[in-house]
Amino acid sequence: MLLTRAHIASLVLCLATPALAADKPAAAPAAQKGKQTYGKPFTTAAAVPVADVMAASDKFEGKSVKMTGTVSKVCQKKGCWFELAPTAGGRGVRIKSADYTIFVPMDSAGRTATVEGTFSSKTMNEAEAKHMAEDGAKAGEKPAEVKGPVKEFQMAAVAVELN
Repeated sequence: MLLTRAHIASLVLCLATPALAADKPAAAPAAQKGKQTYGKPFTTAAAVPVADVMAASDKFEGKSVKMTGTVSKVCQKKGCWFELAPTAGGRGVRIKSADYTIFVPMDSAGRTATVEGTFSSKTMNEAEAKHMAEDGAKAGEKPAEVKGPVKEFQMAAVAVELN
C-alpha cells in the first residue's frame, strides 16, 4: 500500500493528539449548585475569616491556615486561581493550587469558599501583575490597569470547598 503525505500527516496527528492533550489541564466546568470540593480533605477544623488573615498577615506568613470568604475573581483562562475576599468584588487573597491540580469553575465569583493551605505575601513585577489582571478579566472586559510592582497576599491551597 502506498502512503501519501496526507496519510502520513493524518497518522502522525492521530498518534500525537493524546500526548498533547495530556499536557494541558482540563478547563474548569461551569459552577454547579451545592457544595463542591477540590484537592485533599481539610486537616484543620475551624476556619478564620479572610479579613482577619489579611489584617494580621505577618502572623500567618508562611503558615498553614484554613480561611473562608467570598470568591471575588476567578482566572478566566482555566480556573487555575481565584481571589478570596471579605466581600464580593473586593481585593483579597489569590488562591492557587499548591501542585497545580485544583481548578475551580470560571463562574464561581460570588460563591462562598473555604480554603486551606500555606499563606504568603508576594510582590509581583509589573509584567506578572498585568498577566494576572488579563487572566482575571471576563471576555469583553478591559483588564485592570497595572503600573509598577504589586504586593498581594497568596495561598498555595491543598483543599478548597465552594458553597
